[in-house]
Amino acid sequence: MFDLDPVKSILVLALIGLIVLGTRAWRRRRDSVRISIPMPLFTPVEIQA
Repeated sequence: MFDLDPVKSILVLALIGLIVLGTRAWRRRRDSVRISIPMPLFTPVEIQA
C-alpha cells in the first residue's frame, strides 16, 4: 500500500509512539490537582523550598 523503506517506516512508528506518549503525559498531568499554600514572609528558606 505505502511504498516505505525500513528507515521511513521506523521513523513513522517512532513519530506515532511519541504522539501517544505525549498525549498520555498530558492527560496524566491534566488530571492532577495542584495545591498552593500561602506562606508568611517570615518562613525560613528551608521550609519554603
